[in-house]
Amino acid sequence: MREILFRGKTKGGKWVYGFYLQSIGEVDVIRTKTRTGGRIIWEEFEVIPETVGQYTGLQDKSGKKIFEGDVVYSEGSQGPVKYYMDQEGCQFAFEDHKGEGYDLSSWATIEIIGNIHDK
Repeated sequence: MREILFRGKTKGGKWVYGFYLQSIGEVDVIRTKTRTGGRIIWEEFEVIPETVGQYTGLQDKSGKKIFEGDVVYSEGSQGPVKYYMDQEGCQFAFEDHKGEGYDLSSWATIEIIGNIHDK
């Protein structure tokens, strides 16, 4: 089973990773879980909705988790990772500057080179 994980950027500019709670009390929240000793500590962070992206279930060549909104590079092509849905199904893919789409799972040498939110 694929790990379900989201990330979002707080208004203070910090990236947080965890569970996404959309529009709880009119705000978007990422809830994080930390284990300290035998205790579990839950924290909630208000995030900017446009920055929220889901983990694709894939990692780049360095082992970094690839999220929606990451800009990836592979074999001369680069572009932002998006979630696509059409008549044939759905998938995470990236689209290069020519408008050509690439299924993330078919590339062995993907590298994260940034994201669309940190310029």
